Amino acid sequence: KVNTVEGYGLFRALSGTVKRLRTAGIINTSAKRVGGIVCEIYGGTIENCESAVEIISTFNGDALTGGIVGRGSGDGVVINNCLFSGTLKSQTAWNCIPIVGWCGNVTYITNTLSAGKLEVSLYASGTPYSLARNPGNAKCTNCYFLNQMGDINEGSVQVTEEQLAGGEVC
Repeated sequence: KVNTVEGYGLFRALSGTVKRLRTAGIINTSAKRVGGIVCEIYGGTIENCESAVEIISTFNGDALTGGIVGRGSGDGVVINNCLFSGTLKSQTAWNCIPIVGWCGNVTYITNTLSAGKLEVSLYASGTPYSLARNPGNAKCTNCYFLNQMGDINEGSVQVTEEQLAGGEVC
């Protein structure tokens, strides 16, 4: 799918619960606020889900793009037992983050792994993070990432491919 409209994902907006879902495919976008599962979540829950989506962004600026969620809004967003195994690609957009592109309010991320490929530019304003942007609102517990991108979110740990393959992380 080629996207030119701001705010794109399988679900554009969500305030409920999504469970046991796997998304895959390619999103080519020249717009911002893109999520591999949901563009914007308002106090909802994403649980036991995987985003294997490849997001290719030609947006020039702060992309607010996440491998699972573009933007978490509202109180009590929960991302639990999820996996990002897709790819984020861009040479012009920044703040393409593996799990959540922007935590507007408190976002609880637990038992979640980012094992996707990151082929993004790390320049300009804003610091990229390993799992979720706006770290004061990202409450990570028992979270892991394979490829470090920018600063590490508190409550997350980098792992190796050997640790994943051997089941050590489980």
